Amino acid sequence: MYTVAELLQQGIITLQGTDNPRLEAELLLGHVLNCDRVKLMTWPENRVSETQATVYQALLKRRTQHEPLAYLIGRKEFWSMPFKVTQSVLVPRPETERLVETVLAQLPNEPLSLLELGTGSGAIACALAHERPLWKIVATDISFDALTLAKENAKALNLPNIEFIHSNWFEGIPLQSFAAIISNPPYLSADDPHLKEDLLHEPHNALVSGVSGLEAYEAIIAKSNDYLLPGGVIAVEHGFEQALSIQVLFKNAGYLQISTIFDLAGLPRVTLAKRP
Repeated sequence: MYTVAELLQQGIITLQGTDNPRLEAELLLGHVLNCDRVKLMTWPENRVSETQATVYQALLKRRTQHEPLAYLIGRKEFWSMPFKVTQSVLVPRPETERLVETVLAQLPNEPLSLLELGTGSGAIACALAHERPLWKIVATDISFDALTLAKENAKALNLPNIEFIHSNWFEGIPLQSFAAIISNPPYLSADDPHLKEDLLHEPHNALVSGVSGLEAYEAIIAKSNDYLLPGGVIAVEHGFEQALSIQVLFKNAGYLQISTIFDLAGLPRVTLAKRP
């Protein structure tokens, strides 16, 4: 039988090359033993059963094959809240918090309606609903599995001000007007090299937009005017090389006050515009 300390050291060695081998080894072992990292550090001499050690070693192997840590432990923190994640949704990224910040800064803290297209795990909708209880948020996804997961997350976080609807972009949304439309749609091209390794385990339809990587934005922006109030805001997250192309799409659709927001790494991450 191994001790906690021995398994942690094994994990740190195995995970060399990941962003933080020690942290990941601790999180994986804590997941297997159903305890937090503090307990691991407090009782390093504790013995671990052969079954638990085998499960842990299998998780280490999956991690070395680029499977996201969030899928292995079944959760990911976003906006300081815990979210359940599975392979049916993208893992929420820290840079997506910039989209949440942008929307919060653009709209007043009073009753209004927002539409999120492609909610995935529900992270964006839940973050906004948590910060603005007076807002009503309609969150959509084409994936039934994603919607089921998003509903679970909203329920676990006690956020009743979100309505989840199955829809391919606007197709399932009754014609109505929202104060804002937000989306973090698929934005990779079909031949993006990251798909072969870094993103191998995440859902393809949540990553790839088409040949150019702009197809989702074209579909969203083309119909968005029909669902926005005059003066309403539309904000989208995108790849750092796509900002200018998306600005052009907004301009061609008649939008005004087009601007791009940079993330903490200094990369163009969110572009927003207003309906005249």
